[in-house]
Amino acid sequence: MYYAIFIDDYLSAKDKYSFKEIGHIYKAVIVESNIAPEDCDYVQVEEDEAKSFRFVDVIAEKITVRPPGEFFEFMFAKGMEEVPALNKKGEPVEGAVKYKYTLTEDDRRLASQLKEKIIRFVNV
Repeated sequence: MYYAIFIDDYLSAKDKYSFKEIGHIYKAVIVESNIAPEDCDYVQVEEDEAKSFRFVDVIAEKITVRPPGEFFEFMFAKGMEEVPALNKKGEPVEGAVKYKYTLTEDDRRLASQLKEKIIRFVNV
């Protein structure tokens, strides 16, 4: 299960629960947990919505994703393109690679749903 927990509640309860922190958005922390954090203000979110937190308020068509990490693995499975890293002069850096992911309409829809739930929840 995935939850968006108000940051103050998260900070006071994080040692009590076995939260797996996914990320931060506005005044909430997105976590994965087997049990609902009953002594916290939270809103339950779907897995796909939780994993779309990085796309909230992103205007660009493509984002850069850097290895290593779970987010990189998640995005790699969705499909990324490998592009050469460039130095300040715009020249390719030998042996350096960046990965770009093109946001889909589904990514934007999920991010919008997550934002709507959290904005209502934290009253930003």
